[in-house]
Amino acid sequence: MSVPEPASATPVPAPDTADDARTDDARTDDARAEDARTDDARAGEAGGEVRGEVRRVFYEDWEMECCGTPFSVGDRVTWNVDPARDPMWDWRVNNHGDAPGGPSSVTGLVRSVRIVTEGYRRPAGSHTYEQVPGERGLHPVRTCPKWFAERPDDGTRRRPDHYLRESGALVELEVAVPPPGESATTTATEQRAGARRKRTSARRRRGAARRR
Repeated sequence: MSVPEPASATPVPAPDTADDARTDDARTDDARAEDARTDDARAGEAGGEVRGEVRRVFYEDWEMECCGTPFSVGDRVTWNVDPARDPMWDWRVNNHGDAPGGPSSVTGLVRSVRIVTEGYRRPAGSHTYEQVPGERGLHPVRTCPKWFAERPDDGTRRRPDHYLRESGALVELEVAVPPPGESATTTATEQRAGARRKRTSARRRRGAARRR
């Protein structure tokens, strides 16, 4: 009587731990990337930063000479501002309104500084000077001065009845909080809600990756 040979078992390949390690690494990388994005969101929330929104701010000479602090390109500043009536700029600095951090306060990064010059002339027979409409100049500087010059015109039009006055600094400011008139509270709430949504979405994606 012959004894049947035992059935050969189908070999089962050992689990590829390297693949698992690579998958775990990929998950870890995804988690790190998401955490970094979340950290950026938190940082933006903490600073109220709205990147890429550049506003033109006029810092008048008397505001700086009275109560201002000189600043340079690359500095982060906090100013009280009011909406400007002049079409050349969006806001004007107001050092005599709310305390810094109040409802009209903005924080941002100084992108450029240009000194604004304006022409004045004395009409014939008059003892007073009048601003010449449309006669303005801009020249770039690295640092806003504390004091501004008022000097006779020393160009080709050398005349006793005409002079140029430095009236202030025009600043390109990358803003970091809502513009005046917008609710800082509402914007901050929206930013926090957005950050929470990102964190929730990241947790869900990580959970789904683990279940797979």
